[in-house]
Amino acid sequence: MERLNELFPQSIKFNLKQIKEDLYFPAITLDKYIQVSNRIGNIDELLSSGNLEIICRIAFNFLDFETAKMFSSQEIKYIDDETGEIKREKYSGYHLLMRLIKDEEDVLTLSKAILKAIGYKNEDIEKMFNDAQENINHSSDSKKKATIGE
Repeated sequence: MERLNELFPQSIKFNLKQIKEDLYFPAITLDKYIQVSNRIGNIDELLSSGNLEIICRIAFNFLDFETAKMFSSQEIKYIDDETGEIKREKYSGYHLLMRLIKDEEDVLTLSKAILKAIGYKNEDIEKMFNDAQENINHSSDSKKKATIGE
């Protein structure tokens, strides 16, 4: 985590592809950051994990009240892929947010919005994601090298 004197929390509006309204994070206070960290774990480490469920849990906890109300219980219809039957299930909170994430770009948008609300600078956020991408690429290259010629 950045040193506290280097963080400048800011409110942020952002959009996800399947949600028509803007989503809003207020500037995250230190108290809110600590509360969520105590419930979920080290936010910085969890965000870098890329785990969609964890990212959505963090995001839902940081949403302002009016935005969070958009994720109250809703019934979602879908077709069961084994039976072809129309099924209905209720989703709410971060589970509903997860269902509305369309692709990797939405995950990236959500993660960056969380970091901005916490107070990271844009250049630090970009560096974090570039470093993470390099690690992914390096890990992928290592696995390829290990399987060549087997």
